[in-house]
Amino acid sequence: MEGNPTYALSNTATTVIRITDFFGEVHENRLDMILANLTVTDKDQPHTPAWSAVYRIVAGDSTGRFSIPTDPTTNEGLLTLVMPLDFELTRSFMLTVEAENEVPLARGIHLPRQSTATISVRILDINESPAFSPNPQSIKLEEGLPAGSLLTTFTAQDPDYFMRQSVRYTKMYDPANWLEIDLVNGGISTIAVLDRESPYVKNNFYNVTFMASDNVLQ
Repeated sequence: MEGNPTYALSNTATTVIRITDFFGEVHENRLDMILANLTVTDKDQPHTPAWSAVYRIVAGDSTGRFSIPTDPTTNEGLLTLVMPLDFELTRSFMLTVEAENEVPLARGIHLPRQSTATISVRILDINESPAFSPNPQSIKLEEGLPAGSLLTTFTAQDPDYFMRQSVRYTKMYDPANWLEIDLVNGGISTIAVLDRESPYVKNNFYNVTFMASDNVLQ
């Protein structure tokens, strides 16, 4: 009898992961938002380690503003905004994403099966409020200053410098009615004689609140 035949032992693993290109958009200053669901096609048995996908951003996000956790139920990648975006600094992002299996495909040998997709994220502008800096501001005045004296100018900066709009100033809180602010340039003047003994002066401080607003309707 001839020798026993020799049979080669082998094991194969086949998987196909495909993701397609995506587009998402978000208004500036938003946070913790899902911008896109990245759908993968994987022919492995669902809800097995060989089926689960891992997503990584490999280009286009050097500052770490996005993350892509995996939905354990659908195996989708959830493109999530983790840091706010500023329209005035960046209008869009072009992200390159890889998806691959969570575990090696065959007996400890890592045979990579991965797919790459591009995600375009567009930043949408919103109307932001003008801001005083520093805020609050403090000025020193002498008691008995006559009415009509110009004290200082409070200028607010509007971050929406791509919009055509103007800033206007109004007085919100002035309990003794001592001050006024110029509607256009923010100049603050006295309209009465300042009195240190006034009950509205606390620990030598008198608080007044002014508001800056733009002319763009929300």
